[in-house]
Amino acid sequence: MLAWLVPHADSGRDRHAWRNAELKLTSEWFRSNGVLQPGARRSLKILASANVASLDSVFLPDVLASLMVALEGSTADLLSWYRAHLAPDFRARIQFPFDIVTARGTAALCNEPKVVVGTIHSVRGGQADVVYLFPDLSKSGEEQYARSGASRDSVIRTFYVGATRARETLYICAAESGAAVSI
Repeated sequence: MLAWLVPHADSGRDRHAWRNAELKLTSEWFRSNGVLQPGARRSLKILASANVASLDSVFLPDVLASLMVALEGSTADLLSWYRAHLAPDFRARIQFPFDIVTARGTAALCNEPKVVVGTIHSVRGGQADVVYLFPDLSKSGEEQYARSGASRDSVIRTFYVGATRARETLYICAAESGAAVSI
């Protein structure tokens, strides 16, 4: 998302014309026909470190005309143009960052989130002032916890790691299922 927005006036302090590497990255998700010039993806792969001198070698003429209009418009216009030209499989992938930029601006993509929701494994190494720890287990975690010895100890150590991520306050929540570590 940041690579796509970099040439827009509202992109922030790093504003510049697209470079080949940025176009290569953002063009990988375009529809396979009706957007790019024949061979454009191949050219971008070969020239990934060079500046783009002309977008007419990348985009089809009518697509380029509509892109130039979007570039002169708002950030939302440029994002809408991008989403409209993506292959359908990729549209859902950009929805969350699209919503962030629409609601809070491009800079919000670089801000540290105020709330992180994840598993103990997904936030490994991270810390927070307040941690809510749910003792519920996945199917495989439940199977490990049901065994004795090293498997069970591994699940217990994982929850210990989760508990030690709190800098100030740890809330141990009630289990929502029968498959939970007993705390």
